[in-house]
Amino acid sequence: MILKPCEHILLQTRIGPLVISATEAGVCKITFSSIPPESKFVDSPYNKTVVQSLLEQASREIKAYLAGGLQKFTVPLDLTGTQFQMEVWDSLMNIGYGKQISYKEQAQHLGDPKAIRAIASANGKNPIPLIVPCHRVVGSSGDLTGYLGGIEVKRKLLELEAKYTGKGEQASLF
Repeated sequence: MILKPCEHILLQTRIGPLVISATEAGVCKITFSSIPPESKFVDSPYNKTVVQSLLEQASREIKAYLAGGLQKFTVPLDLTGTQFQMEVWDSLMNIGYGKQISYKEQAQHLGDPKAIRAIASANGKNPIPLIVPCHRVVGSSGDLTGYLGGIEVKRKLLELEAKYTGKGEQASLF
């Protein structure tokens, strides 16, 4: 694994503290925590101004999203994962604001209806929750299942989106 120079910022939000991490390429991680990750030494030059600008943009967009004023993030992302994880995370970006789908529907969209558990596992490893909206995937019965920030945070995010769309309906990816 190649380490990239990374900076962090702590953001206090209505759903709890978040640590946002970014590289020069974009946001690379969001953690539901008040403790920034331990930095690993990387002997590589990078543009700290660019990284700080990305962290500030991510903070502004997350605040606007949580206030109901933003439905689509524009901050650049620096996602790293396996090819399968990247496909799963990319499919999450196609779930519209205020929509919910099941893991089964996500598996069908990805062309492998039997890969439900693998897809759920990939969703659970999503390094950029909120921006890559894995909270919009629920169990087939509509039950809220696993979320990095906890089920209560997932519920709050879905309720927030339902409030600002006036819906909260289940819908397919397309």
